[in-house]
Amino acid sequence: MSGRSEYRPDVEGARALAVALVIAFHVGSEVFQGGFIGVDVFFVISGYLVTRLLVAERNQSGRINFLRFYIRRAYRLMPLQLVVITISLFLAIFLVSPIEREQVARSAIAACLYISNILFIRQSTAYFSDSGMQPFLHTWSLSVEEQFYLTWPVLVYCLCWARQKSFKVLIIVALIVIGLGLCEWTTQRNQPMGFFSFFTRYWEFAAGALVALMGEAKFRDHIVTPALITALGLSLVVGSAVAFSGSVNYPGFLTIAPVAGMALLLYGGSGGDRNPVSSVLSSPRWCS
Repeated sequence: MSGRSEYRPDVEGARALAVALVIAFHVGSEVFQGGFIGVDVFFVISGYLVTRLLVAERNQSGRINFLRFYIRRAYRLMPLQLVVITISLFLAIFLVSPIEREQVARSAIAACLYISNILFIRQSTAYFSDSGMQPFLHTWSLSVEEQFYLTWPVLVYCLCWARQKSFKVLIIVALIVIGLGLCEWTTQRNQPMGFFSFFTRYWEFAAGALVALMGEAKFRDHIVTPALITALGLSLVVGSAVAFSGSVNYPGFLTIAPVAGMALLLYGGSGGDRNPVSSVLSSPRWCS
């Protein structure tokens, strides 16, 4: 495992691209009807960055300070989230009927506890059609991410004890394969559970972790180059946003395209070699 944790401006650019795609989806863009795949991009990036951070700490100090890790996550996410929830609840007093206020309040509490995804599963919420008076529907992804943070540091700590890199890779690959299979199986039988469940999304974080585990890319031939890999990755991400729509049975196997695309972007840009895609994503216009 590489312990390096240098700042990568191209990753910030990829985050900005994901935000743009999600916004395009929510404003009803005819071109990027599948912009919701920006959330999958975020999951891959989170898995990559968190794994690099934890591995770097383990390599430098010989341990992982779990308490400090969780405090950092809370400090980064909770203040702004509480502001948004408070303002939304205040506006709901004037914009939501008395009958619907109880539902809004219930989802606000679930969002504060990072279990809103579980609430939406229990309510059989259809993400693409039940967004009417669901002001906290978007918090499902943050809940999934926080649930990932609860478990992943322990797994990374255990993996760091293994000396063979191939064993570590095998464990992560197994998580990806099993998680993807569960995602497809669940989506076909219970789409809300497939969409909102932590267990069906876990493999997306693991895909990013796999890139972090593999370390910096070293390209020694002239056929497979960073430019080719990052171009393919960007094509998969943007192509998914264009080709998909709310009518598809998502996530399931369709998630492979955006997840693989983001993984390729991360891997292709990890070696520090200059290539057109990484250069564009590293632009200060994206990162500001």
